[in-house]
Amino acid sequence: MEQKKSKFVEKVKESLNDFNRESLLSEDNLKVLRSIVKNKQNKPVKMSDGQMKVDLFTASAITKVYDALSKKDAREKLDRMLNGTKAQFMKIADFAYKSVKMK
Repeated sequence: MEQKKSKFVEKVKESLNDFNRESLLSEDNLKVLRSIVKNKQNKPVKMSDGQMKVDLFTASAITKVYDALSKKDAREKLDRMLNGTKAQFMKIADFAYKSVKMK
């Protein structure tokens, strides 16, 4: 019985070492923002320094700004900021509020 437990423990340890936790921790916040706009429902967004809830107005403004960008470099920078810190996300939100005229 003890030998079965030790084999089980070893298998669990092996699978944990192979398990890629970082892929679960990072998510594409642009997809979450598009989901907020589509479902018209607030959702939490995971940032590198915590989590924050995003409303429909903010998500809609940010996605409109992102879609309006034509340069690949600008989109990549915006992606990094969207998945960065809360302060970076708030800078994008402030810029989006000023840039987008909501109807």
